[in-house]
Amino acid sequence: MKLFIRILLVLALTTILGAVQRNSQVAALRVTTPPVIDAVLDEAIWQTAVPATDFATLFPENRITARLKNRVWFAYDDANLYVAAEMEAASADSILRQLGERDNENVTADWFGVWISAYNDKANDIVFRVTAAGVQLDHKSGPNYEDDSWDPVWRSAVQIHDRGWTVEFAIPFSQIRFPARDVQVWGLNMARWVQATREVFTWTFIEKDHSNWSFFEGELVGIQNVDVPLRLSFTPYAATSFEHYPFDEEGKSNWSRSIRGGMDLKYGINESFTLDLTLIPDFGEVQSDNEVLNLSPFEIRYDERRPFFTEGTDLLTNAGRFYSRRVGDRPIRYYDAYDLADVDSVL
Repeated sequence: MKLFIRILLVLALTTILGAVQRNSQVAALRVTTPPVIDAVLDEAIWQTAVPATDFATLFPENRITARLKNRVWFAYDDANLYVAAEMEAASADSILRQLGERDNENVTADWFGVWISAYNDKANDIVFRVTAAGVQLDHKSGPNYEDDSWDPVWRSAVQIHDRGWTVEFAIPFSQIRFPARDVQVWGLNMARWVQATREVFTWTFIEKDHSNWSFFEGELVGIQNVDVPLRLSFTPYAATSFEHYPFDEEGKSNWSRSIRGGMDLKYGINESFTLDLTLIPDFGEVQSDNEVLNLSPFEIRYDERRPFFTEGTDLLTNAGRFYSRRVGDRPIRYYDAYDLADVDSVL
């Protein structure tokens, strides 16, 4: 009986490991002429490169083979990583493509995306997705965080046809933080969401009950002799406001105005450190917090959505040692705690 159980365990582990290792690598080819980002895959590079195929199903059933065929190619030059994908569908009408805002996942639309871990650490990824309506979805993710406020600059295009749909990406290397090496090996996975049937297909098989899906990533190889680009960006802003207040005082204007401005600067010192500077930051477009009725004696912890404070916070999320929402302001009634505790009498 014990021998039989051992044999079953060995077979199960072999099946899982085989599924993880299957299709574990795909190569990117260097190009001298960049492809046109129009989702029309007629360039020679897409006929030459070997595609990633044989996707697995993640939802609703966790199985090795995907119901629909998918092919994905990779190429690169000195400036960009290029991605092209062709996805099978029963008909053009079966591809749902509701238009929405950038990073809005709550739309009725199919999407395709790539998960890239430039340090191949099986933990931290940057994600580039595009819906069938051509809307970009991007974020950073890790074991304990997900940053939807990250909005890199990249290009994408979508084409719908009778056989399914195609997408094409151009991702600048300046938007990817990667090590300064002659030969790059990046962690990689790809996924496709079919809205009509609520199915998710992934390039490498993922055990959906596993707590860390990045563990199942394959590898993107073939990228060589790419210089780490200068990571420098400026984000200036200017705003003005007018106010009409009826003072009804003779000789005094009822109109007032104000002008303000500022700037954010981001500079990559090296592959490990980034300098963030802000001058008179404006958080007027940051999503507001939901109203919460707190009847407990404990503080409410809100998610950080201010872009300046989200850079690198994944390094400080363990055990709640750093809470950036306290930066810049002192809590209301901060000193009341001393009065209530009658500190002087205790001392």
